[in-house]
Amino acid sequence: MSKPLMPKHRRVMSAMGNAVGQANSSDINTLFKPSAGHPPPALAGRDRWLGCIAQVLERPLASGQPPTNAVLIHGARGTGKTCLMNEALRNLSPRIKVAHLDADDFLDAGRLAQTIINQATEGRSIPKRTLHFSLGAAVAGTGMQLSIGKGDGAASRNIVSLADAIRFCAIGVHEDGDSMEGAPLLLAVDEVHAVQGQGRESVLRSLLNCIQRSGAAGAQMPVGLIMAGTPDAYGHLRSCGTFVERMIGVAPVRKSNIPLGCLDQSATHQAISEPLSQHDVKVERGVLEAAWQATMGYPYFIQEFGACLCESLLEHAPESQVIDSSLAAAALPGFEGLKRQRYEERRKELEAAGSLEAALLVAQEIFAEGHLTSAKLKSLCNEGVEARDEAIWHAKTRRTEWARYGEDAEAALLHTGLIWGQNGSESAHYEFGIPSFAKHTVEYAASSDMKHLRSIAQSITIPDHAPEVEASSLGRSP
Repeated sequence: MSKPLMPKHRRVMSAMGNAVGQANSSDINTLFKPSAGHPPPALAGRDRWLGCIAQVLERPLASGQPPTNAVLIHGARGTGKTCLMNEALRNLSPRIKVAHLDADDFLDAGRLAQTIINQATEGRSIPKRTLHFSLGAAVAGTGMQLSIGKGDGAASRNIVSLADAIRFCAIGVHEDGDSMEGAPLLLAVDEVHAVQGQGRESVLRSLLNCIQRSGAAGAQMPVGLIMAGTPDAYGHLRSCGTFVERMIGVAPVRKSNIPLGCLDQSATHQAISEPLSQHDVKVERGVLEAAWQATMGYPYFIQEFGACLCESLLEHAPESQVIDSSLAAAALPGFEGLKRQRYEERRKELEAAGSLEAALLVAQEIFAEGHLTSAKLKSLCNEGVEARDEAIWHAKTRRTEWARYGEDAEAALLHTGLIWGQNGSESAHYEFGIPSFAKHTVEYAASSDMKHLRSIAQSITIPDHAPEVEASSLGRSP
């Protein structure tokens, strides 16, 4: 019997096989790379969403028109949001310039404007004039002055606002015989849920306003926006203004609001088998079924499972060109260990946010009913906050504080991937996010040193076929 592959063996194999081949074995050992934002070897089950992004953003921008909507890709961590966004960007017309932005770029509007201009003008013919950046005194609230002038002397043009910087990139400049042609501009913001604190929200609000106004009558600037974030991202964006609802729309009615969930069974099989087949390695049908049962289509787990399969092949049967059930059995213990490690990381985040009580109450409801409404989610989060405060501080939370603390708990459940739902609708319903994470959290609480956590957890009945390990309807590839 094959020796089970344990996590400590990850990516340290050396293979000496004739059939797989010395060079090919090295490729196979690094074929699946489970890490944040790293593209999978096969982006399975996402063609529908790539088509939506192209329709909403690329087609109007390529024709020099502003898109009607911004695009938001949202889902639990590990569902491939960044990968989907990057794939969509790779498919863009070369005429469209892209500026990649992250949370640090939003520390002040001047910094954001500078990042956009630097990336949008890269590779373009800049006039003889020089772009001068001065990040000194605030100018029109941006903290930045950018001028186009002859040498170090007089400036013939000042860019004194974020909107002016975007207009400069999209429209270009024509002054005193010098010119720079504009180009359609697409701003790509990853981890948009992290754009908060230290004044970042106000800068984000300014950017969203600029994008909204770029399509107004008389402006018609070819500027688009695509964002990716965890399920709480939509609520964060809505806090910037009600106009965000019009920009992004409500899923699944609007193609610009993309709820990214797990893959279906067929796409899961494809994600495992297609990359290996390109290396002349066949995966038996039973192994593909085992991959589906072990991962339930969660993209991060699929990459972990694929990596464990490859390592099992190289350690136990380097001369084989077939991954069979015995190799899958050897890979499974190592995969399960990595999965538990992932659950623990997320569970500790819930604990740090003071949201374990809310998580247990929400899990109890979904195990019993299969899903819960937005109103029920808010109610259970408030109950969780009260239970936490009574147990820890022996004092009830004042009713006036319930809403605020309950919202924090709700955001934590969404951010960690315990649950997720279709954003933007009061009638939205929520389901479990990362497969089996809720089960892991309940089992942890059932043996906790804290009596109130044990009490809640021990009252939860986990069905034999729990809804979290069944095919979810939310964002699953069609």
